[in-house]
Amino acid sequence: MSAMHWNENTQSVAPGVCLLPVVHGSAEYAVIVRHLFLEQPPGLVMLELPEVAADEFRLAIAHADHIPVLALQQHASDRPEYLILEPLEPLIEAARSAFEMEINFHCVDDYGSFSGDWVHDFLPDTYALWHMSANDYYAAVLKQFHSSTGETHDADGVARSAQSAQADEIKRTFIQSIESEAITDDQTRRVKTIDQRRELFMSDRIRNLLRIYGQQYDEHRPALIVCGMRHASNLKQLIVLSEDEFQSRKAAAGVETDPLFDAEAEPLEIVLNR
Repeated sequence: MSAMHWNENTQSVAPGVCLLPVVHGSAEYAVIVRHLFLEQPPGLVMLELPEVAADEFRLAIAHADHIPVLALQQHASDRPEYLILEPLEPLIEAARSAFEMEINFHCVDDYGSFSGDWVHDFLPDTYALWHMSANDYYAAVLKQFHSSTGETHDADGVARSAQSAQADEIKRTFIQSIESEAITDDQTRRVKTIDQRRELFMSDRIRNLLRIYGQQYDEHRPALIVCGMRHASNLKQLIVLSEDEFQSRKAAAGVETDPLFDAEAEPLEIVLNR
């Protein structure tokens, strides 16, 4: 696998803030997450997991070796949705590593539109990561997303580290496999509205967490955001918007202010996950 360096495997969002786009359920990405924590522990970790279950999730992650299962439901009459703390899920590995190293981690997703059905990523085998960096993989996926959906995605700063003839051939084969897994227009339309709300909710919480924990992360101990590839590009853009523009987008989409960070509320008490 490529050398595990932050600049090869993560996307820069802002000074001291990095984002790791992952493929859910990928052992290779779980390994990348672990190596990042061992190489340079982050100062803060934010995960694409439902915030409503954050307290229960922190209790369960201490027993991750036993693969616990959380039953999520907002109301007693709701049919529960089960979240398996699968060791090979990169988000779970990020939480487990943060817990082990006593690093603050937060779940930032909106439960109302969250789906734990991560098998429908429509992405090819991540075995290619043994021959290319995570940023190379992400760039190839963005290229196909752009061609299949017509949307613009930011791939600036993507490293191109694998230069050998063997690695180039693997890349060509890999990109061809992406083309065969292209996301259809129907699938894109089906998830677009849900994804927009989720991304606004997640970016709102991330922006507030970055303000609150401003003294706990920097370029040497960066804040790390771990999310699925489908959300990475939009999150990067939303996180760095001006406050006025961001609030305007929230209002247009009907996304309410995050109750944990209401300006009228008492300051949030910061508790280490120990």
